[in-house]
Amino acid sequence: MGIYTPGQVIVSTYADNSHKTLIGASISALMIAGFAVLLKSMNLQMKSEEFYKIMDDSSSHREDTGLFTPLRALDTYFQRHQE
Repeated sequence: MGIYTPGQVIVSTYADNSHKTLIGASISALMIAGFAVLLKSMNLQMKSEEFYKIMDDSSSHREDTGLFTPLRALDTYFQRHQE
């Protein structure tokens, strides 16, 4: 089980209050790591298996790639953890 991050068309913010579109695994890996920290902060008991499942279930799969959308992943998380 793994998460691959070959990033394409990733919008990032810059210190000068601007946005730029970037490509590459170096920026997409940071986005995935940041999202993992966000999810973990919402549920300190979350196991890595659940994180991977949320990531996989919320990605749209096309052939050998998946498009990860953080908003869709948060939606998936909240659907599974409604109180």
